[in-house]
Amino acid sequence: MIASRRPRVLAVLPNYMAARNFLAAGVASALSAASELTCVLSRVLQDRLAGSIPSETRIVEPPACSRWRTRLKAARTVLWPGLGFAGLAFRFNEMHGFAAHRLKVSLDAERQAREALAGNFVASRYGWPWPRSRATYRALRQLYWRPRSLDPAVKAMIDGIGPDVAYLAQAQLPGQRDLILAAARRGVSLVGNIASWDQPTTKGPVPPLLDRYLVQGSWMKDCLVAHHGITPAKIEITGWPQMDAYGEAGGRQVLATCRARLGIPADSLVILFGLYSPRLGGHEPAAARALLVEIERRPELNWHLLIRPHPRAVDFLNAFDDLRCSPQVSFVTERLDDLRQLRDQIRLASAVVSSFGSLALDAVALDRPAFYLSNGEESPWTQMEHIASVVNTGAVPVASSIPVLVRMLVRNLGEPEHLASERARLRALHLGLLDGKAGERVAAAILRAADGRA
Repeated sequence: MIASRRPRVLAVLPNYMAARNFLAAGVASALSAASELTCVLSRVLQDRLAGSIPSETRIVEPPACSRWRTRLKAARTVLWPGLGFAGLAFRFNEMHGFAAHRLKVSLDAERQAREALAGNFVASRYGWPWPRSRATYRALRQLYWRPRSLDPAVKAMIDGIGPDVAYLAQAQLPGQRDLILAAARRGVSLVGNIASWDQPTTKGPVPPLLDRYLVQGSWMKDCLVAHHGITPAKIEITGWPQMDAYGEAGGRQVLATCRARLGIPADSLVILFGLYSPRLGGHEPAAARALLVEIERRPELNWHLLIRPHPRAVDFLNAFDDLRCSPQVSFVTERLDDLRQLRDQIRLASAVVSSFGSLALDAVALDRPAFYLSNGEESPWTQMEHIASVVNTGAVPVASSIPVLVRMLVRNLGEPEHLASERARLRALHLGLLDGKAGERVAAAILRAADGRA
């Protein structure tokens, strides 16, 4: 430990999800108790999270990019879209031949533009010229990570804080390049969380300068080694901090209160239908209607449909307005970012249905039967590496239609232990340890890096 003072930790929290998990899993409180913690947090997020940030934590806003740099970046994007991170991501995915990339490259221009907003750069212009040339990729990568073009405001922030370690809550987001370079220039230890399930095979190369890479499970570690060339000794499996709340006791009264709040009869079997966004869930309104027809046609099933929107696509619920009059349908409309509310809704459910989203992993974490609902017999989404890794365990069956889904549900609800071993296999592969201590492990890894023992 640094003898003369407590270690200085800089935590970069680029969006609400990263900040929520950092706070809810106790990472912030553990670091505040053992270090001088500074968080990079936008004013909007500061206001949204007011009251949940430890009082002793110092907050700084992300440095504003100068006007001329903004204009230069815009001009560069027009003249050569593939010069920055977007080009590196396209070339990296193209060279590796990821199925997820091949699928999205085939989309029309409008959908490719939507993918870019989600961090998936799949338009062919990002790969011009010679998209599969490793020599071109290496040259552009070296240019991208050249420290001479650092933003002075970012350098000033790092110099002013003088951290011993910088923690990137979502390491693969490209907007952190200057901060990584400025920290490395000062000899600051860098710890990054690969915080999203699909990132190793969809979002392009991970930053090359980190001292420690934190991942949720063994599948993600294997991806970093095989595809990104990261030394295994630099990778630590922590589990998913956002799932720490899942180990907390709920109790029958909590679930009864949850039922009453959602208007679900006490004796009904709940089918939780987790929606995606219109980007991937265009088939879901018709599927929900067809499922409701089956529920109404077979009253002996005693099923109740609970529809939960994606937290960032609440407006998509408008497409389901015609279902609101049914007494066998309820909607989750509040506190969608509350992980404990999500936990209770999954515990309440007898089964969880979703369209290839990570909600299936949440369900498996709580040992609930989970099912993917595709939009056709041969859904191409199951070929995407991160989805295939789940489907191939057998833990989350894929239903190609509502009649198939109903048959799967009937069997699984009648045989509670069906697929239990497959779910255990999936938990070991993707979720790491589910002991409620992932946040503690993340905090410990950050402090070890500050201590010089990482």
